[in-house]
Amino acid sequence: REGSTLLDSGAISDQLPPNTLLPTSKATKDEPDQMFVVGFGDGPDTSNPLNWSSRYKWAVIIILASVNTIGQVSAPINLATVLCLPAVPQMLLDFHTTDPLFTTILASIWEAGEAVGPLFTAPLSEIFGRSRVYNTTNVIFVVFSVACALSPNAGALIGFRFLSGMGDASIALNASIAGDLFAQEKRGLPIAVLSFPPLLGPFSAITGGVFEVAFFLVFRETYTPRILRDKARTLRKESKDERFKSPFDFDVSLSKADIMKRGLMRPIQMFLKPIVLYSHSRFQ
Repeated sequence: REGSTLLDSGAISDQLPPNTLLPTSKATKDEPDQMFVVGFGDGPDTSNPLNWSSRYKWAVIIILASVNTIGQVSAPINLATVLCLPAVPQMLLDFHTTDPLFTTILASIWEAGEAVGPLFTAPLSEIFGRSRVYNTTNVIFVVFSVACALSPNAGALIGFRFLSGMGDASIALNASIAGDLFAQEKRGLPIAVLSFPPLLGPFSAITGGVFEVAFFLVFRETYTPRILRDKARTLRKESKDERFKSPFDFDVSLSKADIMKRGLMRPIQMFLKPIVLYSHSRFQ
């Protein structure tokens, strides 16, 4: 495997029983030759997202879908992209400019931020978990949306729009969260539901802000490696025994910097693959 953070989050519970005692390959004075490997318990372990109640899992999906109305949209048009366009004539007057390019950049710069954002949110979610990254990007979105409203000039507005677009984590994380919560054969419907609310139109934008707050209050971590690392850390703290480790603690082949580098380089590497270049040239 390339890295432990790439494992299917639904598979780890079947690999090791909880607190399995295993020998380690390298024993040191500070790290004994045996470790307790912390996994999910047998039966309905409520720390495993796959075992959470259907009511809670669907509540998360509905909240995510509602938040999604402000960010990513099922069509290639984004509500946050086009919402400001009716006010462009007044903006041109306020900023004392008549450049028609301003309108185009104002709309497209959001999409540029939305394209750059996942390069960071995806690998960061493998390091810190979905919850921390999603809540942080939601705050970024709100802060820079307010900054857009207070922009003193056209350049500042364009810059804040780009940063606000980077606050849309739904592209990178929504399907991942659905995968964390549902078994592989049951993921189709939740992922379909995530793309439905934008079809409700302007009403969904009004409710989207309410659900932003609901998401912050309700959502808890779904990423299995993060959950098991936190579980092992808690056991070490409570028992004063450093032998408790999650299965993902043994693989140190990738540092946090390596994970970030891989996340940033992967789109470029994929684009340069022969099959991608062929498909692009074929359908142009």
